[in-house]
Amino acid sequence: AIVSAYRTSAYFEYYQDELFEILDSRPEKLFDLNMALIRFFIEKTGIKVDLRFTSDYSPQGLVEGSSVICEDLREVIHPKRPNTLLADLGLEKPYFQVFAPKYGFKSNLSVMDLLFNEGPDSIMFLKRL
Repeated sequence: AIVSAYRTSAYFEYYQDELFEILDSRPEKLFDLNMALIRFFIEKTGIKVDLRFTSDYSPQGLVEGSSVICEDLREVIHPKRPNTLLADLGLEKPYFQVFAPKYGFKSNLSVMDLLFNEGPDSIMFLKRL
């Protein structure tokens, strides 16, 4: 499905080998696959992030002293509710998509769509938001 959707994207060939190596690695746990994919897309898009795990759940997020240093945003985007987050913040901007001439710009796709269509410029798109 990934090849069918993105093989004509400008940067697909540049990233495909490393992505498929991750997908073909068949880790024992789905969590490990998810983390490998998250790290891949963070690295390739150039997002600067401090990715950390917590040892316990706190509905307030990660709290140190009297400060919340990391919010719990797990319910911000939900598959059964409309995702209007970017539009609500006035941050919904189109970027180049291979299929846009035929179908128009499709928002709310994955970071994979952004990376395969914008490549190394993905971070510049994200910074413009």
